[in-house]
Amino acid sequence: MDSGNTVFYIVAAIIIGHFLVGFIFLVRKLSGPVPEETAGEGSIEPSPTDTGQG
Repeated sequence: MDSGNTVFYIVAAIIIGHFLVGFIFLVRKLSGPVPEETAGEGSIEPSPTDTGQG
């Protein structure tokens, strides 16, 4: 009977973890757009204060 409880606990942990991940995903999606920090992936652009000298 001990192995039956172990299987139950494993399944319950997977279900609870799935709910937690789903709620975190929903909160992040509903919190609004995230501002982009870079102009593009791998692009190297000078900052507006960079004059290219020195």
